[in-house]
Amino acid sequence: MTRTKRAALLATAALAAAAVTVAGCGSPSTYPHSKDAYGNTKTSTGKTYASNNAPAVSPTLAPVGTTTVLMPAQTATTTTVLVPANTVSPTNTLGVNTVGSTVLVPANQVPVSTTIVGSDVDFMARASQFNATEIALSRLAYQRAQSPAVRDFAMDTINTHRRLSDNLDGIALRRNVSLAWTPSPAGSQAVDRLSRLNGWDFDRYYLAQVIADHDAAAALYANQGAVATDVTLRSTAGANAVDLRNRRDEAVRLQNDIY
Repeated sequence: MTRTKRAALLATAALAAAAVTVAGCGSPSTYPHSKDAYGNTKTSTGKTYASNNAPAVSPTLAPVGTTTVLMPAQTATTTTVLVPANTVSPTNTLGVNTVGSTVLVPANQVPVSTTIVGSDVDFMARASQFNATEIALSRLAYQRAQSPAVRDFAMDTINTHRRLSDNLDGIALRRNVSLAWTPSPAGSQAVDRLSRLNGWDFDRYYLAQVIADHDAAAALYANQGAVATDVTLRSTAGANAVDLRNRRDEAVRLQNDIY
């Protein structure tokens, strides 16, 4: 074999070896890739993602005027009367206009320190049901959520709503208002639905419900912080509205992480 032929064979072999090496470097087994939610290629990180389809939920806040609140008589001898929705009873010397809720008020005048208008009472009743709903949902999430971050968020949410409940309860006690502290009918349905879910569907539904509820509640609290007749209730509701927005924003961040 001539020197020219030998050189040609060696060059061919070198090119073939280089082609195999290049092909091996591009192997999917070496650099695994997947598609993200927008169809873009991304390098796999080993992270598990839930489905991209968010569950359809509605806020569980009780509608205005559907709650029942008791304002007991000041003494055992004082009679009581029912004041219907949006009605000022002639015997109701408090002049309570209940904005839809049924409120039991003393027939006799009570001290000024316990006077409270119906719109404030209705807010407290709705807020108490909201807090009870979020605590019930979050207790389930703390026990059963797939994501450790969601479980931590659920515990923080429980603590937040316990604090909000304590704030509200203190005002209600000073105003002689008795609150139910149970979820609204819609809230009870949401808790029941969450209890029937498993896996990532559980996390997805919990976060979606928290976001919907806190969106509605933050607006409710902010409005009460501007219009409440009771000065303490007004300042407390306004401050709590910030906490509710923060809870909502944190839930959105978690939702983006697991989707």
